[in-house]
Amino acid sequence: MNYRNYTTEDFLTDQSFLNYCTAGRREDIDFWEKWIADNPDKKEAIEEAQFLFHLLQQDHQDRQQYGAELAKFKSLFSHHTAKRPLSEKIFRLPVRIAAAAACLLLLAVFWFRYQAAKETRLAANSSKQERSKEKAVIKKKMVLPDGSIVTLNDRSSLVLSKNFNQSERRVYLKGQAFFEVAENKTRPFIVKSGDISTTVLGTSFMIRNYERESSSRVTLLTGKVKVERFIAGIRSPHTIVLTPNQEVVIRKKQDNIPEKHQVEVPDIDNWKQNILSFKDAGLAEMIGQIEDLYGVEIKLGNTPSSAKHFTGEFRDKNLHSVLEALSFSQKFDYIIQNNVVQIQFKENQ
Repeated sequence: MNYRNYTTEDFLTDQSFLNYCTAGRREDIDFWEKWIADNPDKKEAIEEAQFLFHLLQQDHQDRQQYGAELAKFKSLFSHHTAKRPLSEKIFRLPVRIAAAAACLLLLAVFWFRYQAAKETRLAANSSKQERSKEKAVIKKKMVLPDGSIVTLNDRSSLVLSKNFNQSERRVYLKGQAFFEVAENKTRPFIVKSGDISTTVLGTSFMIRNYERESSSRVTLLTGKVKVERFIAGIRSPHTIVLTPNQEVVIRKKQDNIPEKHQVEVPDIDNWKQNILSFKDAGLAEMIGQIEDLYGVEIKLGNTPSSAKHFTGEFRDKNLHSVLEALSFSQKFDYIIQNNVVQIQFKENQ
């Protein structure tokens, strides 16, 4: 297929390009990354197509609202770009121009209607304080070429090595993810995250390693994993082997031997199902679970010497709803700024 002649509208109707935009198929990602590198003069059209694609993907309600119009766009464009005899192409040129104009008009409709809806939402929220900004739990589940399943947390990323699923299955993680690894004893599955390397054959486990945090954590649900640490690129002599329901926490700026401990399996299941479950939980436990689930960092001000314990459950709630409920019992104010939550406890609790 000759993509050199493609316009922005053409790219939006090509399934391979759409797969590239959604990171759906490894072969499509590899193809388009190479094609873009080989065709720098098409960068503007590619970027416009990506922008319009993600514009229509940003909000679930908007996708439903504009879904019918997008279907019309694809139908109209594919119909008028079907192969025709040369003579028919010549005499129907005005029709093709009209079709292209109609396609562009539909895209303009998407854009202006989306902007109008967006501005309406912003106007409605402009009078609210910063603390009322909502942060929903956003996770992405993907199936790797070897059949392994990865649940990726919000603002986390996963990159596959170029030779993935050949002699080994190596991936690179930033942030937090839960792995369900397809068993293959001849091709070990290796997750590189910061200076931590986790090697498995077939198992399910979670890794949390955010650059902003002072520690990394590997939690095993089933099977067995080997956790190694690299300091300045040199492998540490201390290797940790985890068995089911064990976890190891590695302090990034400390050279001491990491210790493993037992964990509760429901904690991982709750994370996967977007559930916060507290049972007579103290402040540290509540903060840890909230940071895990929403991928945020919580900073405390005027921390009380003894905070009240809390029992309760939140199912698929946004961050604002959770903090609003806890603020009454714990007596604090909060502000959400990007991925940081500032909590200020009130005096004389």
